[in-house]
Amino acid sequence: MQISRSIFKMVERLIQRFEVEYISTRMNLIYKWRFGRIGIKSMIYTPLSLFNPQNVFIGDGVHIFKQSRIMTIERWGNISYKPQIIIGNRVSIEQRLHMICAKLIEIGDDTVISADVMITDNNHSYSVINKNVMSQPLEVKETVIGKCCFIGMGVKIMAGTKLGDNCIIGSNSVVIGEYPSYVVLGGTPAKIIKRYDFEANMWRKTNSKGDFIDAV
Repeated sequence: MQISRSIFKMVERLIQRFEVEYISTRMNLIYKWRFGRIGIKSMIYTPLSLFNPQNVFIGDGVHIFKQSRIMTIERWGNISYKPQIIIGNRVSIEQRLHMICAKLIEIGDDTVISADVMITDNNHSYSVINKNVMSQPLEVKETVIGKCCFIGMGVKIMAGTKLGDNCIIGSNSVVIGEYPSYVVLGGTPAKIIKRYDFEANMWRKTNSKGDFIDAV
C-alpha cells in the first residue's frame, strides 16, 4: 500500500508538471509574436486585454493572471510616444491588473503584485477649463518598482513613482513619489510607516521621513 501511494504521488506530480509546461508552452506560442519579449516558463492567463503589446518585455518565470489590462500608448492627440513596459524575472501579477504606459514602467525581479492594482506612468492634464480631460495632453513620468517588492491588493501606483527594493505596500494605498529600499508604506497618499533596521535585524516603526521612533 505504501509503495502504491508513493507511485500515485509521483504520477500526480508528473501530471502537474506536464500541465504547467503545457500551459507555459501554449502561452508562449500564442503571445511570442505579440509581446516585445516573453521569457521561458512565463504563464499568461486569459481573458487579457492588450493594447500595443509589442512594447511589453516580459522576463522568465512570470505569471500574469486573468482579466488584466496592459496598455502602451504610442500616440495621444498630436504627440507620439515610445513606451516600454519591462517586467523582470519571476514576477507574479494577480487578477485585474490595470497598467497604462506612455514612457516607462519597470518592475524588478521577484516582485509580487496583488489583485486589483493600478500602475501608470501618466496623468491626464486638466489645465484647460471646459474641455474634456480625455482630450487634453498627457503628463508623463517614468515609474519604477524595485526588486522583491510586495504590492498589496487595490494599490494605486501613480506616475513618477520610484520604489526601492524590498518595499511592502499596504492594501488600497495610493503611492506617488520616491521611496528608499526596505520600507513599509501605507495610506493615501502613502507614507513610510516602517523601515528595516539591519543592526537590530527587525522592522521598526518610523515617522514619514523614515526616522525610527520606537525603542529597540
